[in-house]
Amino acid sequence: MKTIGGYSLSESRKIAAGAARSYLRQLEIDPKTVGHEAAEAALDDLCRINSRAVAAMFWFEASKNQIRLFRKEWNQWAMNRRD
Repeated sequence: MKTIGGYSLSESRKIAAGAARSYLRQLEIDPKTVGHEAAEAALDDLCRINSRAVAAMFWFEASKNQIRLFRKEWNQWAMNRRD
């Protein structure tokens, strides 16, 4: 089974999403209000800040399918939290 940073692909995707949400909040952006494009931009920034973080490793190593799943899960998360 493929892992990233010692985590399963599913776990590393969740860690990446959490890191993106946290980073967006640091920028005073409500992650519920943005699409996966902003989450991906946040991950790009995080990769430059700390390339050894699990979120960065996920973003560097993710297959097209993993990115598709990240986008799908991000959008589902955001939709479930909107008013």
